Amino acid sequence: MKEEVKEKEVEKKKKLSKYEKQKLKRKKIEELEAKKGIHKFWTTHVVETWYIFIIELMVKWLLGSLSADWTVLRIFISSCILSLIISLLTTNMNNKVRKVFLIIFNFFIVFYAWLQMGFMDFLGAFMSIGNAEQGTKITDYIFDFLRSYNLKTHLLYIPFILTIVYLIFERNITRDGYNKKIEYKNIIKDIAIIIYIILLCDLFYMTLEISFMQNKYQTISNKQLFKYPSNPSMAIKNFGTTVYFILDVKATAFGSSEAVYASNNYKEKEESLTRDIDDTAWENLIKIEDDTSLNTLNNYFISRPISEKNEYTGIFEGKNVIFIMLESVSQAVFSEQYKDYYPTLYKLYTEGITGVNNYSPKNNCATGESEMTSQISLYSIETTCTVNTYRKNVYPEALMSMLGKNGYYTSAYHDYTDQYYYRSVFENNFGSSIYYGVKDLGMSYSNLYKEWPSDLTFMETALPYFIDKEKFASYMITVSGHSPYMYSSTLGDKYLSLFDDLDVDKTTKRYLSKIKVVDTALEYLLEELENKGILDDTVLVLFGDHYPYALSDKEFQSIADYDISENQEVDRTPFIIYNSETPHEEITKYTTPLDYTPTILNLFGIDYDPRMYLGNDVFSDYTDFAVFPDNSWQSSKGFYSASKGEFIPKEGESITDEEIIEINNEITDLRNMSALAIKKDYFNYLFKYFEEYEELQKEKEEESTVESSTQSTQKEE
Repeated sequence: MKEEVKEKEVEKKKKLSKYEKQKLKRKKIEELEAKKGIHKFWTTHVVETWYIFIIELMVKWLLGSLSADWTVLRIFISSCILSLIISLLTTNMNNKVRKVFLIIFNFFIVFYAWLQMGFMDFLGAFMSIGNAEQGTKITDYIFDFLRSYNLKTHLLYIPFILTIVYLIFERNITRDGYNKKIEYKNIIKDIAIIIYIILLCDLFYMTLEISFMQNKYQTISNKQLFKYPSNPSMAIKNFGTTVYFILDVKATAFGSSEAVYASNNYKEKEESLTRDIDDTAWENLIKIEDDTSLNTLNNYFISRPISEKNEYTGIFEGKNVIFIMLESVSQAVFSEQYKDYYPTLYKLYTEGITGVNNYSPKNNCATGESEMTSQISLYSIETTCTVNTYRKNVYPEALMSMLGKNGYYTSAYHDYTDQYYYRSVFENNFGSSIYYGVKDLGMSYSNLYKEWPSDLTFMETALPYFIDKEKFASYMITVSGHSPYMYSSTLGDKYLSLFDDLDVDKTTKRYLSKIKVVDTALEYLLEELENKGILDDTVLVLFGDHYPYALSDKEFQSIADYDISENQEVDRTPFIIYNSETPHEEITKYTTPLDYTPTILNLFGIDYDPRMYLGNDVFSDYTDFAVFPDNSWQSSKGFYSASKGEFIPKEGESITDEEIIEINNEITDLRNMSALAIKKDYFNYLFKYFEEYEELQKEKEEESTVESSTQSTQKEE
């Protein structure tokens, strides 16, 4: 009997009309909402606060900078503020529209954080709107980019999934508060919300101002970073990715205040015992210049120390020079175990003047920024792809400009197009009288990202353009070592069998195969110089633009005999100055491409002003350290981690807090003045004034000579 009743009830439900079903559904909702619940405004506020905060904590965890410090409180307060704004904006929306909006908003937060972590894993730097152009080019190497991700990074999406679950069951949680809207009629409630907003903003501001909430080593104040996030790594550490995005948009839309860059740490001008430098024109410019920013630069650069000449000054005077930037060639391939695979690279490294503590910091435009820094000795600007953004700047003090003024035939060469960097523009502005790209050289090339031209063909094609010149300075940018390595390619497979005996995977062997192409190209170069009888009269300067970042950490570690996971050791690259008549020597100072130009100018006996270069002649007397994009630095004493705000000493070494802060202050000034100099095209302005001043002095001398002659004639009469 009971079974018959149940069957009848089932049949009855099946026969319910559509109207009756909707009526039944509404009744259940009314019953649910009749129970006392929570206003959805407050649940949204709480959920969004914790969602944003947890995402930011996970980012700090992934970056290795998660600790119980004041940055956590600052990020929690900003999460509260952002979630409050979103809650106020969405509560009165139609519920379906509101949910869609919240899903899109939350997805953007996690996707942006995930994307930034991808850029850090792959490029070693965070991206900003200013260098988005380079960021969009990851589509060319999207699979390399995706495989570079640390698997833990994908855990960022878990909080996002949980917020979707919350939105699905929100009606059950909020009950009678689900359909409630904010009614701005209750004055007491309205005032309470206003007070709450003011309190949160005040608390956030306090975290920027109160001294004990600041890192004692951090030389860019959090207040300055909030005004303008000049250092993305530092800004993300202190504010999180979400607030950084807002600050980045603000800075892009409204520009940056140049007051951020102002420095008053001018030292008293020092005289040099060995360099005869006349500052009359510069001092006169300071007196007449009305532009505050330009005079900030004038005062800063004129007060920089002047390194003295030394026993290395002029040892290569009059010789030819060929600079070669080696694409993706890391320090790893110069170890003893690879000497038989790369005999030419090994020869140059072990017979030349070799920098054994050299680093190529991986900026957001790694190759272009290393190329730029090596020639103008200025730091790149972290919020943009400097070499492209400011490609029209002119640098009369740049390496090739200085060599050109001293009688060298200067030219630059690259075996690829301007697809990534505007070399046809900026190489001329660095001082090369002519630039030859792959099309100018008449080389064949493929548009396929995995197929790069051969550097051997490059040498064979480019050398005839300058090798017979009386005195030449050539800047060559190779490309064969470029990623990807995960795909089969002409150069990646060319010498694959040569490395069959190595216990490394196929992707790594393809990288090694491409470096073999570089080795054969350099072998050809040495042979041609010897055949021409100018090997002894030519100096080769070689350096790597960056390590092969398209290899995974595991793949790269399999060929490196040093720990790449520690203290930016991954950025170790070669720096070699080779001349067949010069004995081998090791440079133990910590160097970067910033130091190449002043070093070479000194070795070639070029009359230059050391104050105009933010790097150093490595043979001079100075405190050496290698600076990385986030303002971390490496020295013989140890490693300062800007992300952690701590110094990691080397065994047996020590350093005081005062010394750390002094170096941090110096680095901040160097970077700030460098950025301002680039933005103002400062050296173009400075040298133009020097020329105008010199012309004016000549005119005065001529007028004085004429006047003296006239007076003499009048006396005779």
